[in-house]
Amino acid sequence: MLKDMTIRSVASDLAYSRGVRYFNKGAVIHCEALNDDYTRFHAEVQGSELYAVDVRLSRDANGIESCDCNCPAAQQYLGACKHAVAVLKAIQEEQEQNEEASAPKSRQDVFNQLKAAFDVREQEDGAGSAGSRRMFKFFEDAAQADHPKYAAAPQFAYLVPRLFVEENYGDTKRWLEFRFGMSRLYVVKNILQFMRDKELGKIWPLGQHDEVDLSQVRWADPVSEKLYQLLQDAYRTEQGVLTYEPMGYYYAGSRSYIFEQKQFKLSPENMGRFLEIMGDMTFEMRINGSESEEVRGIHGDPELKVTVSERAGHGQVTLLADDLIPLDDQYRYLYHQQQIYMAAPRFSRALKPLWQSFRTTSHIDIVKSEMGRFFAEILPRLEKAAEVEVDPKFLEQYMLQPLSAELYVDYAGDGIAVKPVLAYGDARFNPLVSKEPPLGDGRRLVRDLNGEQELMTRFSNYGFRPEKDQLVQKDEEKSYDFLTEELPNLPEWVDVFYEDSFVKRPVRPMPKVTAGVSVNDMDLLEVTFNMKDLDFNELMDILDSYRQKRRYHRLKDKTFVTLGEQQMQALSDFVDNAGITRANAADGGTVELPLSNAMYLDELVRADESLRLERSKEFRAIVRDIRHPEDVEAEVPVSLKGVLRDYQVTGFNWLTTLSSYHLGGILADDMGLGKTLQVNRLPAVQAGLYAAAVAGRGTDVPDV
Repeated sequence: MLKDMTIRSVASDLAYSRGVRYFNKGAVIHCEALNDDYTRFHAEVQGSELYAVDVRLSRDANGIESCDCNCPAAQQYLGACKHAVAVLKAIQEEQEQNEEASAPKSRQDVFNQLKAAFDVREQEDGAGSAGSRRMFKFFEDAAQADHPKYAAAPQFAYLVPRLFVEENYGDTKRWLEFRFGMSRLYVVKNILQFMRDKELGKIWPLGQHDEVDLSQVRWADPVSEKLYQLLQDAYRTEQGVLTYEPMGYYYAGSRSYIFEQKQFKLSPENMGRFLEIMGDMTFEMRINGSESEEVRGIHGDPELKVTVSERAGHGQVTLLADDLIPLDDQYRYLYHQQQIYMAAPRFSRALKPLWQSFRTTSHIDIVKSEMGRFFAEILPRLEKAAEVEVDPKFLEQYMLQPLSAELYVDYAGDGIAVKPVLAYGDARFNPLVSKEPPLGDGRRLVRDLNGEQELMTRFSNYGFRPEKDQLVQKDEEKSYDFLTEELPNLPEWVDVFYEDSFVKRPVRPMPKVTAGVSVNDMDLLEVTFNMKDLDFNELMDILDSYRQKRRYHRLKDKTFVTLGEQQMQALSDFVDNAGITRANAADGGTVELPLSNAMYLDELVRADESLRLERSKEFRAIVRDIRHPEDVEAEVPVSLKGVLRDYQVTGFNWLTTLSSYHLGGILADDMGLGKTLQVNRLPAVQAGLYAAAVAGRGTDVPDV
């Protein structure tokens, strides 16, 4: 029988794609076999005109020996043209239908079917073309899906799963089988066919004497509904992949790898989804053909136990978990004592070598000479997956204590130095000074060499070098990286201590800075900065480091200050825009600025909420009076009372306020609205007012 990959091998991708479309449109209108072996065919395909195609197959009808077409493309290019591809697809379709038929057919029957399907010249009236017959079938199926038959009341059905597991030489297979029904459950013998029939609302047999209209079926509980959705999602996902499989195109419904009759084969992902759907509900499970048992899924790790027994100086390691069965190759799902555990990734990784060791045996013997290595290398990893019970006789020979470490951090030039101390119980030593601690009781210390190496590797990754009893990194940048990146992420068994030279922690965030603004007796603004443990000059140094886009600043006490906070940008903008420098700062860091900067400073703070500015009462009054002149109670001249309109009174108040603070301003308004009147009638005591009214045409003041 022809395969898709065989057809693709004789045509270009473009010709194959177009040929499939021609076939689907029913463009093959005539096809007949030219010999008794049905390996030579002549066909006609309707394109822009009617083209003749001749096909020669191999003797077993599985291969293609030649394809000839009288179209221009076939004469010009190598390979099968789109018309030849359409004919090959037509032959393939009939071969598949004949292979699936229950009763065997003779070659003549096959020939007659091909002739009836594609030779419209010899079809009886009303038989229709292959394309028309497919069209009627497609629309009939769609009509059934769009207009299902409704009974007086829906029938509520259940979908009940059974989980099957088979383990064979480390290869674990998982699949689900289902029973379906209402008051009585029946085995679903073909899951794929069941889904197709349900989508089309067809009749489904229940046993030998009953049936159900699937268009009337509603799921009786959420679990059944979710299980059916799982089946649909798995099928659609697979068909989406198979449609564009690299080795050849397969069309939806033609094949399936995960559905095989009554079996739904579970990938690890679908296994996890199935367990989530079932929740704490029990379900049937059958392992390696044994009797069914009720199990349930549970989030967590199984409690396992390993014993290490002494046998004449040798050791015997036993795993006490006879019924433990991993259900996937990553050990995420584990059967143990009628429960399926959904284990944590860390536990799964620790269990893998343990299970691989005990998969075919219940105990492992270790010779006396290898017991030290076992305790040093294997035991720490065993304890991550199981409770380990060690024979007291071994505790008399070996010191079995978990590794812990203490790091003493100090400054070293521009960098830092760390003195490491390793400890196993009461046994402590510096690995830079001695290879291992002396034990007075004659026992042999079992060291966690992997843990020790991990710790030293962390230091070497940041360029630390041993100097006497310390590991030293003198580079400031690399020291900062170690303190901020590595130190906070050390394992739980490592404790960090700072020497007396560290008055504060070596790395800390930028302290909160609050700016204060007030008005002094000279009518100048005074800006001060309130910073914990920082003076003005150090603040300016920090801002310089920030402008250079450094990640940190090194303070005078050698501690590091991080510079990533939003406060830094707001503070830098405030200092730059206000013109604050070291030069205009008095002793103590007080900066004097003109009163005319008051509105600008206030606007900076309003624009950025991360900037903290404490305003004095006088400063607030100035800002309020200038921003809201309508609330100022200024004395209007008698000659103007009843003359000035409300908006002109507001303008007059604003000019008066500016004058009282010795500030200037521009009164801007449309022409003819009384700006000149507001300015020229100010009292004589306000002759120092620096204001300009924006007049209309004919004045010396430019329009604003």
